[in-house]
Amino acid sequence: GLGTFALVLAGLAAGAPLLLGPSSLSVVGALLMVAGLLEVLHCFRRVRQDVRRSAYASAGLAFLMGLLVFAAPALAGTGLTILLAASFLIDALQRAVEIWRGRDRRATLTLALAVAGNVGMAVVLLVLWRRSTTWTIAIAGALRVVGVGWNMVMSPVHARDGAEMIRDFNLPDHP
Repeated sequence: GLGTFALVLAGLAAGAPLLLGPSSLSVVGALLMVAGLLEVLHCFRRVRQDVRRSAYASAGLAFLMGLLVFAAPALAGTGLTILLAASFLIDALQRAVEIWRGRDRRATLTLALAVAGNVGMAVVLLVLWRRSTTWTIAIAGALRVVGVGWNMVMSPVHARDGAEMIRDFNLPDHP
């Protein structure tokens, strides 16, 4: 559910310039911050510690991007665009490290696609920011939220069987 909700937020972020025009940057920033908080909430469901740590970093980047876009629409020119591009490059580097440490061959392909997508988005940001800052940042925000939603949907989470195992401990209902 959280991943699907993040994808809805991504659609809202991408469509914000159509509805609000140049004043849409604060909405995009708020949506990025909400997506970051959703990913933090989803971290508690993740199975492995390394995946959880990666999700915290991704959530922090999304929240930082949102905070910058929300708080400083006047900086939405060069400085903010470079910071957003840098955040995509940092995320790409983080995913590349996960590939290097990786154990699962299927995850390697997914992570390689994530690295390529993040590097591609950084390049697109750096190329297109001169044409339309509002659209560039709205699309960058939407793609960051898509990445957050994708991480939530694709990450392994605790199954219900693990929660039912706690009943075997015979703990009282009210400690």
